Amino acid sequence: MKKILCIIGTRPEAIKMIPVIYALRSVPDFDCRIIATAQHREMLDQVRLVMEKNISTPFALDSSKRLILVTAHRRENFGKPIREIFKAIRFIADNSKDIQIVYPVHPNPNIEPVAHEMLGNHARIILCKPLDYISFLNMMKMVYLIMSDSGGIREEAIALGKPVLLFREQTERPEGVELGGVIMVGHHFETITQQTQRFLIDSDSYHHASQCASPYGDGYAANKIQEILCQQLS
Repeated sequence: MKKILCIIGTRPEAIKMIPVIYALRSVPDFDCRIIATAQHREMLDQVRLVMEKNISTPFALDSSKRLILVTAHRRENFGKPIREIFKAIRFIADNSKDIQIVYPVHPNPNIEPVAHEMLGNHARIILCKPLDYISFLNMMKMVYLIMSDSGGIREEAIALGKPVLLFREQTERPEGVELGGVIMVGHHFETITQQTQRFLIDSDSYHHASQCASPYGDGYAANKIQEILCQQLS
């Protein structure tokens, strides 16, 4: 029995190491243990919940409906653009009976009051407080489609096979756009509503966007690490 120590410190390290730890623990001849230096203990505890698979959403979801996750908070969308975005979201909720929209509302005073004014009191829209990172990742795994103006979310969404409608006119991260997993819709009502309806109705378009190859790796690094250690320690 070979003992293997996996040392983690900050949350990003722990997130990257989770698949490696699972892969090593699947080998009968390995006794894989974890040492946490605990620089950010409260953040590491969030990752521990993922490893224990003890995750739940903080509100009730309708399992019979397709979920759409929304985030919108960037400065360039303040004012008229965010109102156009929210108008489109409300229109989509009004005209698509088989969806449920979840929007963790950013507390920025340029966003929060407008969100509640334009999206509140709708049977198919859930407005909630911002989710912690792990709950948000779990939500991303569950949804059918993501609508966002975020930079990092689009990268995670591609890895999870979730198409993204991007509320931006230009992007410094073009990889997902070039591959078809991210569609830039800006803040234009017609573009947002038309592209959303396309993904809701056209299964071929949705499948193409959700199955695009990730430019950030093939997802098998943990398996390759496991194979190398098995060869070197055999």
